[in-house]
Amino acid sequence: MSNRDLSPTGGRLPREPLRSALHLLSRVDPTFVLFVLSALLFLPMLLQGKVLFWADYFLHFEPYRSFTRESFWHNEIPLWNPYVSGGMPFVGNLQSAVFYPLNLLYLLLPTHQAFGVSAMAHVYLFGFGMYQLLRSWGLGKFGGLCGAVSVMLGGCTVCHVEYPTVLCAAVWLPWLLLLIDRGLAGNRRAQLVFPLVLATQLLAGHLQIAVMSFFVVVAYWIFRVRTNTGQSGNGTASATLPLCLGVVAGMLLALPQLLPTLETLVNSARAETSFKFASIYSLPPWQLTTLLLPNAFGNPTRSFFWGEANFWELAAYTGLIGWLFVASALQSSVRKETRFFFWVACVSLLIALGKFTPVYGLLYRFVPGFESFKGPGRFLYLFTFSLSVLIGLGADRVAGTMGEKRTGFHKKTTSLLVTIAGAMATLLLGRSLLLPSIARFLRWQFHRIEASAKLGEFPRLSEGVYTLWLQDLIVALLLVVAVFLANRLARAGTLPAQGWKVGLLGIIVVDLLAFGMGVNPWTEPSLYTGESSVATFLQSHRGDFCLLTRPSLLLHTWGKYVPFVRPVSTDPSTLTGLRESLAPNRAMRYHLRDLEGYDPLKPAASMRRVEALNRALDSQKDVAPLTAAGVRFVIAYNEGLTVEGLKAVHRREGIEVYENLRWQSKLVPPDQAKTYSPQCFRLGMFLALVTWMLWLAVRIGAPQTSTV
Repeated sequence: MSNRDLSPTGGRLPREPLRSALHLLSRVDPTFVLFVLSALLFLPMLLQGKVLFWADYFLHFEPYRSFTRESFWHNEIPLWNPYVSGGMPFVGNLQSAVFYPLNLLYLLLPTHQAFGVSAMAHVYLFGFGMYQLLRSWGLGKFGGLCGAVSVMLGGCTVCHVEYPTVLCAAVWLPWLLLLIDRGLAGNRRAQLVFPLVLATQLLAGHLQIAVMSFFVVVAYWIFRVRTNTGQSGNGTASATLPLCLGVVAGMLLALPQLLPTLETLVNSARAETSFKFASIYSLPPWQLTTLLLPNAFGNPTRSFFWGEANFWELAAYTGLIGWLFVASALQSSVRKETRFFFWVACVSLLIALGKFTPVYGLLYRFVPGFESFKGPGRFLYLFTFSLSVLIGLGADRVAGTMGEKRTGFHKKTTSLLVTIAGAMATLLLGRSLLLPSIARFLRWQFHRIEASAKLGEFPRLSEGVYTLWLQDLIVALLLVVAVFLANRLARAGTLPAQGWKVGLLGIIVVDLLAFGMGVNPWTEPSLYTGESSVATFLQSHRGDFCLLTRPSLLLHTWGKYVPFVRPVSTDPSTLTGLRESLAPNRAMRYHLRDLEGYDPLKPAASMRRVEALNRALDSQKDVAPLTAAGVRFVIAYNEGLTVEGLKAVHRREGIEVYENLRWQSKLVPPDQAKTYSPQCFRLGMFLALVTWMLWLAVRIGAPQTSTV
């Protein structure tokens, strides 16, 4: 007798092997699933031994992390960095993240290898934290996994792998919210751990992300107290005081780095910034299309990018299918978390629009400290986080209901399918009419973003844009068709509920990985381990001298090796010039002092000094200011400087080294250390230690009111 005859429903159930496979999949630990998915983003590292290098990794964080490693292995706390900007605070630079606990990894592994391991660990922490948060609200595994996958594989997280301090600070938000829930319920352990996690986020190296998270944490805290007052009464009120003390304790524990950072900020170029600078990386309203079609404005890792500012800063794609679950979550007002995170998403998206709305301007003018931050688009971090929460809530609602509500999800899928099919038909049938319009839009956009292109190139560029749009729509159509078929099979009874969940989760994963696996450039470790002939030449000269890196070298390095609008070469042989350039802050890696520096908090006095030295060379052809500043060597790119007193002494890959023949060893380069005081660090360390001891004493001696 056939399997069909044995089936009590006339053969609509799947065959036994499929049922067994689905049962086996349902028993897989979700935390293991999240670990495997996070590892998929880092296959070049795991399978080929490649390393991250683009932009800040090679030029900024590798010298910083290596300097920290060397200092700690020599039993020193790196308070001062003499190699960047003629000398500036190191602990007082929050991006050094000297006391961030997870940066202990850099003491155990070579810096360039630790980059990938650290990034993978933080991506996993983000997803695992989101999963734990959603499950603590009573969501099932499917809803928890959908929310976790959306946040850890979403465009915002994956693209900010290129900005490690942003990623390191961002991942702690779900854990803080989880600890608030448990702390308000009277969980003593959560109340104790809360200040540690808060301090960890503050020490992660990106104050802007930490401050944004803090506002959400406070808002969520108030939201929970209000919603729990009628349920737990005095329990919630009595648990509020320990958490309040926890906030204070968390900030005090981070003071060894926060206090010096405040002093550095006051003396840096960020102390006063223009609105134009602060509003860099504003999200234009027309780029909201990338929330549905991630390559609508191009992709610099595959073709070219013609959107606003920086592709990596403004990426907020959380998957197309996730929007179906968001709609399902918003359709019901049963869960109060839905309303809370809907408003967080709306407010953060409004702020992310930056200069395109009055809101960011008002914050810039009237909120103290806001003017020191830049990049409204970074609020997309809160937007995508909230969106991922809504995806999890919606997925749980759809998976936990049958009949009419499941039919509602199928109707949403059908509507989205019809919309995408209509857009594709319009694109295909109206090609001849659309191409001139696309060319006109490109001319307008190129003028806005100050990009250059010959007038005759716009028709060719419009063809490329048309192709990208068509490709995105084809991918979107395939994804929605897959969901549509899964819904039909589930409604017909052919596909069991567990199979539908596995299928939908798989579609979400494929969608996000298809976008995210190619956005981070990788190369061979030889970029880091190879020698620099320019550095070797400079190290062969004795004496206490400084370097001056010319603007021509900066423009060449960032233009050729760190392009924001086209694919970057990852071939080690083509990256030799990047290693040879010693562009800031690479000289630091070879213990060479550079008056130039690449750092958001570099001293304002240093910037003015470098500008004056370059003016003296360009307009006055005078090396006397160089001599007074202790500059012995000038590094430029293909300038052919003809200045009396400067002699070309080395050249490699277009990198020119000039020696100041009037440099004198007895002239010690001016040191900016007198501008700063180590007392800020000492005070911060003292307060942190006292806080830690008092907090432990109070928590150990306090009675436990309740547990979760």
